[in-house]
Amino acid sequence: TTKIGKLLFSNMEMTAVQGAIIVKDKVVRMQGLSLNMLDGNMTVNGAYNTQDVRKPAVEFDLAIANFDVQKTVATFGTVKKMAAIAEKASGKYSTKMKFTTDLDAHMSPVLNTLNGAGTLNTQNITVSNFEALNKLSDALKTDKYRKLELRNTNISFKFENGRVTVQPFDIAIGGVKAKFGGS
Repeated sequence: TTKIGKLLFSNMEMTAVQGAIIVKDKVVRMQGLSLNMLDGNMTVNGAYNTQDVRKPAVEFDLAIANFDVQKTVATFGTVKKMAAIAEKASGKYSTKMKFTTDLDAHMSPVLNTLNGAGTLNTQNITVSNFEALNKLSDALKTDKYRKLELRNTNISFKFENGRVTVQPFDIAIGGVKAKFGGS
């Protein structure tokens, strides 16, 4: 059982870290590990497996509440790679996800081994200056589509061999109802 006031790892600062950590047979298991970071809270259940040191792997079940989008993008390069729109977003989100992936020498996911699924819940996310929205506004000769607001939106997604697929969901953009989805 651990209780750590402040934990620094790479470019991440975590506070109020507490929960069960079990180290056995080259596997670190986390059970109910709770921590504060990125202006929110995360609970981690899962394992970091180094039984094959050349190919470490993780299996995580994460529950994230109220993380800041911009701080997430700055902290996790994988988010920028897999969801480029996040770089142009601001606000807070929550998510629950389960996934497995191999890790590279820098402890970053090997994307073609990433598999899992989850849900993303936005409280008040704003996307602006995103190229696709700008092109839509230019084509329709109106500025009302340059900004996207995702308020209380629930999005289901999955990872399959590194590809992210988003199940169709409804939103309003510039006062017009729209359905988004794809990979």
